[in-house]
Amino acid sequence: MKKKNIVFVTSNCDWEGLYINGKLVMENHMLDLRDVLKRLDIKCDFIEADDEWLFEHGVLPKNLSDVKSI
Repeated sequence: MKKKNIVFVTSNCDWEGLYINGKLVMENHMLDLRDVLKRLDIKCDFIEADDEWLFEHGVLPKNLSDVKSI
């Protein structure tokens, strides 16, 4: 499997781009992480933490199994 060369281009003009192997594959004011990971063919799950719980703790725990989600 050939390695992918990933480059993010950003600017102070509120514009971002994602290049894979030298080809532009995404651009927008802000690139969404979910969309970027999908383009890179990386499986990723997203968990929403319980806001009250996180506020009480102030930081995320070292272990994912300790995260209180909603």
